[in-house]
Amino acid sequence: MYRMSRVWLPVLLWLSCMLSIESVWAERRVEGLYQSSVPVADQSQALRESMLASILAGVIDKVTGRSGWRAQLPDSELAAWAPSLMEEYSYQRRSAENGESLNLSARFSEALLSARLAERGIPVWGTIRPTVLVWLAVENDGVRQILSENPEDLTAQTLLAFGGRWGLPLQLPLMDLDDRNALNPSDLWGFFVDAVQPASQRYQPQFSLLARAFRQGSRWLVQWKLVDSLREVGSGENVQGSLELALGEMVTAVASTLSQRYAVMAGAQVSDQILIEVTQLQNYEDYARCLKMISSLAPVSNAAPVLLAGDRLIIQVSLTGSLEQFAEYLSLRPALADEGRQNAQGMTVWRSYRWER
Repeated sequence: MYRMSRVWLPVLLWLSCMLSIESVWAERRVEGLYQSSVPVADQSQALRESMLASILAGVIDKVTGRSGWRAQLPDSELAAWAPSLMEEYSYQRRSAENGESLNLSARFSEALLSARLAERGIPVWGTIRPTVLVWLAVENDGVRQILSENPEDLTAQTLLAFGGRWGLPLQLPLMDLDDRNALNPSDLWGFFVDAVQPASQRYQPQFSLLARAFRQGSRWLVQWKLVDSLREVGSGENVQGSLELALGEMVTAVASTLSQRYAVMAGAQVSDQILIEVTQLQNYEDYARCLKMISSLAPVSNAAPVLLAGDRLIIQVSLTGSLEQFAEYLSLRPALADEGRQNAQGMTVWRSYRWER
């Protein structure tokens, strides 16, 4: 087994402990997964205690990214868990159309909740999640429009709120002159991926969601296709009594599709050990950021430097998730470009990456 030199190893390990990883991928981190809120009528203790299970259910929706966990956790267990997992609660008053509304918010322990979910065999989706750019064409009274990022558009805000329910980072296009020149509504309506992908490049999403919505009698039909840069990864359709409900069903299905790719079992046993190589690291800071990045990924139990030679770093990675999940998480890192080589410095590596930061 190759070893780091006595000079390099302590320097690299010290830097990996001292450096913050936020500047590397802060834009991918989802905050507030372990906190949620519900509307309440008053601040009484009895009402607060009765609502904790409902708030915890909202947290688990975000933490797992899908609703399937409900089949494994009855309401009675949620009610029993909630008081012991809660770290803090607070009340917020917000302006509403018919006056003021009161919300009860609670935050739960990440470590304790992850352990409880692992005991029930429920996978947890980490805080680093892929961005999904939503290209939605809505046809109403014969007119087709592409939904844009607009804080005053109720449909747009409702769509983003559905993403928040599942901890799914959704993004809408600006639909400014650049977007209108880049994408014809007819191409989006026809799900022509080759036309949509160039328009998506300015936003650099990990996934693009192509969707169209139109009336069928008194109901709304939404059809969608989820793609990454190379392939289709999911599709579906649903019919609901309102556009908002149909969009909610779409977002729920998309979140579930991605959760199945990324969610891992907290505290699972190591399933595999592999070597990966990262090249074109220029300085101590690059070495430290790279190692800390790999160590932080949800499927990774441990990541240790094995060999440092010039601009190359070889890391031994212990996995609790699958190789496929590990590859998916690495694909979310703009700092890493997959070069796919299988041999480096006389050792067989699973995959080689080029550092691009």
